[in-house]
Amino acid sequence: MAIKRCFYLLLFLVVSRTFSTSRLNIVYPPEGEVLQTTAIDSNYIFGRVTPTTAQLFINNTPIPIYRNGAFLAFLPLQAGQFSYECRLIADNDTVRVVRHIVVPSPPQVTPGDSLTILRETVEPNLDHILKTGDCVHISFWGTPLCHAFFTIGTLTERFPLIENVPAADIYWAEAVFGTGAALKPPPTAGFYSGSYTLKNSDQFDQDSIYVYLESSQVYLESPQNELLKMAAKGRLSTWTESEKWGETWLPKTVLRTAKGKSYYYFLPPHVTCRITGQIGNAVRIQLSETVEAWTERDKIVDKPFAEKMPITVRVLRCESREAGSRVKVYTSMRVPFRIEQSIDGQSLHVYFYGVIADTDWIRYQQKDDQIAQIQWRQIDRQIY
Repeated sequence: MAIKRCFYLLLFLVVSRTFSTSRLNIVYPPEGEVLQTTAIDSNYIFGRVTPTTAQLFINNTPIPIYRNGAFLAFLPLQAGQFSYECRLIADNDTVRVVRHIVVPSPPQVTPGDSLTILRETVEPNLDHILKTGDCVHISFWGTPLCHAFFTIGTLTERFPLIENVPAADIYWAEAVFGTGAALKPPPTAGFYSGSYTLKNSDQFDQDSIYVYLESSQVYLESPQNELLKMAAKGRLSTWTESEKWGETWLPKTVLRTAKGKSYYYFLPPHVTCRITGQIGNAVRIQLSETVEAWTERDKIVDKPFAEKMPITVRVLRCESREAGSRVKVYTSMRVPFRIEQSIDGQSLHVYFYGVIADTDWIRYQQKDDQIAQIQWRQIDRQIY
């Protein structure tokens, strides 16, 4: 009987703990976030807690809680692997959450009496497959007041790298929640940068990019001039496929303005996309002759054949539905598109990419009182 009582007591305690009402949700920063700037010594953390009467401590600092349960704190950081240790205390209940982030260290360049290239700062650090007219950026941190240049593959030309101070940084958390001031970079000289634009004659195939740093201001091929050479981790190739096609397969595929940059919009599954470049694990989607977007390579499956762009739209048709109205746009395959709603909420603008107008018919539904008018316009050569 004593054994049974102990068992029942233990079960009651476990169930009571499981149904605790205390909650601590960190919205930002996400787990494993790598901050994109070195010019800060503090950062924001925000989220929401339940109940609102609880006490919140982050890294042993008491944090006020708003009436709706939200919290916002601006706390000091340390370079390297950093943790926010959060503790929520409500009556006899305590919830602990640890959020790990990475704070980049500012480059530590050696004095001018020692010639150094910081290997971890050499860019590009990802493989690039680019087409004619694309630009690849090269940079590194090294000893200040030296002469720097780079070479690519078998090209004999030496391309200059200019020493300059990085521009003031705009860190989004400071801009949104702080005073909005630009963050000044560390007062460190020795940042060298340049670029190369691919030409029609270029035929790169996993070619190496080398950066050089020389102790004299003018390059002279003589023994007294000390010269350092270092290969970038990323290699350069020329995009040779004239027609490379892929298709979205996820319920929602995010397109970005550039690799790792802002969300552009979202595509449904089975949309055909033309691929025209790749940087690391990201591919470029050529939406039209003038518009492009980027997404991760594993979100696009190869498609062996697609109809030659641009394709045409000949007919639009309205259909009444129980929950509203539907407009059908007839194309020979699913193409990328974007939807914008007007401020007054009375109209939608739909952009189809890789499409040219051949629209002679718009079929309205006779008893449809939701769609007053449909207009089409060719706003670019391949944007309908």
